[in-house]
Amino acid sequence: MEPISLPSGEGIGGQFVAPIVTMFAALAHADRLRLVVALGDDELSVNHLADIVDLTPDDVRRHLEALEFAGVVAVTHHCELSFYRLTDQHIRQLVVAHLEDADRRTQSEKRGEREAS
Repeated sequence: MEPISLPSGEGIGGQFVAPIVTMFAALAHADRLRLVVALGDDELSVNHLADIVDLTPDDVRRHLEALEFAGVVAVTHHCELSFYRLTDQHIRQLVVAHLEDADRRTQSEKRGEREAS
């Protein structure tokens, strides 16, 4: 297996690893994944997101702070409201692709169980 190298020709390490670890650590929570999916291409308020993902605004705010620290979301303030958006749609695409894959595997397993019965 060949070593992985980045487009710059440098190997995986140092300055590239820490932000990626921080991002994946922030995404390692079901509610945060749900927030990433809910944001989509939109810029949404905390209350709107709370309604979508069925969490309290305080819980949403706490999760968004972790996602903002990791660079996953950015915040814009309008008057007294805060609106959040994804910083990179690739993150959402990654999450959605894995959720769809998990759903396909689950459906396939269910079909296999029904056929075995």
